[in-house]
Amino acid sequence: MEKIINPKYKLYYEHAEKLLASSKSIEDIFNLSFDVNPLNKNKNAFIYFENGKRKTIKYKDFKNETIKIAGKLNPFLKDITKHNFITLRISNNGYWPLLYYAILYLGYKVLLINNLIEYSATNDLLSQSDAKAIITDDNKTYNVTTLSLDKILSSNTSTCIKDFENEVAFVTSGTTGDSKIYVFDGEKLSHQIVSAYNMPIENENIMYKNKLNILISIPFAHIFGFVATFLWFTFFGSTIVIPSTIESSYLINVIKKEKISHIFTVPLFFELIQKRFNRTYELLSAKKKDLIDRFIKYNNNEITSYEAGFARKKIARSIIQNKILGTHIKFLITGGASISKDTMKLINGLGYELHNGFGMTEIGITSVDLSKDVKTRNSGSIGKPLFDVTYKIENNELLINSLYIHKYRIVNKQCVAPLIDENGFFHSEDIASVDEKGNYYLLGKMKDVIIASNGENIYPEQEEKLFDNLSRVNDLIIVANKNEEICLLLNVDYPLMDNEKDVIANQISKINDTLKDALKVKHVYIVKEKLIRNASLKLKRNEIRQLFLSDSYHLQELDKKIEFKFDNVSTNELTKVREIIFDIFSDVLYVDKKDIALESHIIKDLNGDSFSYMSIVFEIEKKFNIKIESEMLSKLNTVGDFVNYVLSKNQLSKKSKKL
Repeated sequence: MEKIINPKYKLYYEHAEKLLASSKSIEDIFNLSFDVNPLNKNKNAFIYFENGKRKTIKYKDFKNETIKIAGKLNPFLKDITKHNFITLRISNNGYWPLLYYAILYLGYKVLLINNLIEYSATNDLLSQSDAKAIITDDNKTYNVTTLSLDKILSSNTSTCIKDFENEVAFVTSGTTGDSKIYVFDGEKLSHQIVSAYNMPIENENIMYKNKLNILISIPFAHIFGFVATFLWFTFFGSTIVIPSTIESSYLINVIKKEKISHIFTVPLFFELIQKRFNRTYELLSAKKKDLIDRFIKYNNNEITSYEAGFARKKIARSIIQNKILGTHIKFLITGGASISKDTMKLINGLGYELHNGFGMTEIGITSVDLSKDVKTRNSGSIGKPLFDVTYKIENNELLINSLYIHKYRIVNKQCVAPLIDENGFFHSEDIASVDEKGNYYLLGKMKDVIIASNGENIYPEQEEKLFDNLSRVNDLIIVANKNEEICLLLNVDYPLMDNEKDVIANQISKINDTLKDALKVKHVYIVKEKLIRNASLKLKRNEIRQLFLSDSYHLQELDKKIEFKFDNVSTNELTKVREIIFDIFSDVLYVDKKDIALESHIIKDLNGDSFSYMSIVFEIEKKFNIKIESEMLSKLNTVGDFVNYVLSKNQLSKKSKKL
């Protein structure tokens, strides 16, 4: 592929050419990224937060700080033979980049594990890789030498000899036994860096010559976080901001305060922004709604500047964006899972440049949509393949060839050849299409396709995005039942009121009306349990379907009322207890009895708090002459819970009297 150069980024190209002319080792990447050079000078490489304090590591200090950490780590590894794997499993913080390079500096390979992967799966990966030690910031002891982050940091710095290793391993996110380990070397990672060669020609904003502060909101150990944030942007000489938590309000505060220009993260973040926006939007006056509607339509090229009026002006953009993510955002990328077109359309409509990208643990990042055309961005395209990457579609499957497909994989402590065919192509198992402009689109995973009764293929990921904005729904998934009928499972925080269920049912009905018969949802279930996601926050489709088919979930069909069952209780007794408890709730919470239902949650539906909760408990104990055990307090949350509890106490009392 021809290299196309944007003259404004001359320093980056010179830097990249130095890497290509080197031995292309991880040590070369380390030196070129953190030697003082014109790309970074005195910039902060990392900004992080520790015990509430903002801390920084400058580019000019990074190498010395790495050697210092290597000196602290060295005594703990002195009995471990060089060139074995040492596992790094800590949350994102300012020490992660230092430890990553410190392990390599001392002559050990690095196995990167997402700290969200569960304990048993971590032990399985340690066994598979034959890792000799693990560095962790949790309080667990693993099946190998376990080194706590605090213990390393509190140790004295000793001298150490550089013996740079050249391999790093990444793992897919799965449950015990099904996570996979893929190994890359310096040459593979060097070509991954150079894959950005033509980016500034396509869209300058992705590198952005002015102050570029990028937020890392997904684990460094994840291939997306490692490549798209850590690897690329330290090489570009940018500043990476590491928040201490991914709690949404805190993140938004960091984004504004640190003047974040770039955010690369998973769709859940943008879907959360969408939900926050929708809640705020509903409370606005008609005049303000009209302004925002015109602002969104204008940014999505749906109306002219004349039709937009005031909404096209910079001051309108500033007012609106200051209420959301601030005004410094230049470039956003979503990846790791599919994102709904509605979410893309809203974020782009709010004046933020949101693009879709694609990559996998096995192959790194291979494409990013870089289009300046908002309609292309909103279409959900993953763009065109990056420099020196080739895509082709065979039997509807996306096949990929590049210079940075994994070097080898590890299976039961054995090195196994990379997963490529005889022509060097990796089979992604993603169903894909390409348009006349060469933009690629993903439709879903081949293994997840549902075959309808008429033989038509149904792609769950695509269809789920149509239902993303249902009211009061936390999470959802489409699965097939035993008859291969499409079922929609909805997870909600707490029992829904009848009117809320009606709203959701109407929303689903309207969406269903737009679909062909084969694609229509046939059954909708409210599921009490949270839908299982892996450490990369992707739904575990197979496990969820098995739980669904085996009746392991507590399900309630949406068109059926969720009713509390009161067995062996007379109608008179039920009515009497119910009325007394309704009176107590009404008196304590100042709520009209007609607004109380058995499903009503004390805090979420009736606006109670911890004080009023205890007042209700006290009144119920007094009225019914019972004692509510302390361990039950966390389990009694709805009006119906208390009715059930009192009735069960009455039944026990009657039995004891008979005895």
